[in-house]
Amino acid sequence: MSLTFSEVSFHAMIIMSVIDRLHFMLLFQENVRLSSLDLSWNGFCEDGGLALADALVFNTNLKELDISSNRLTLAVATRLAKALSTNEVLEVLKVGSIYDDHTR
Repeated sequence: MSLTFSEVSFHAMIIMSVIDRLHFMLLFQENVRLSSLDLSWNGFCEDGGLALADALVFNTNLKELDISSNRLTLAVATRLAKALSTNEVLEVLKVGSIYDDHTR
């Protein structure tokens, strides 16, 4: 089964189970038409951010990603930077604030 979307918004939904992590990866691997994804205000914190960063390695079409207001940490920012170093497709990344791991 193949589903294709150009824009998807999961704004203010709680996403962070193991199944959700797998869905992130499948979304980027199998949905070659997804160009915009809004995951803002989901509260997935560090675990979700790390899973998303890992999934971005598989991105071949996503051009805009909003992950603002998710309490992402410096560890997530570092993993995102590593994932984006090989990603030549993403043009817009909305992150918002990065929280210092030692001040939460």
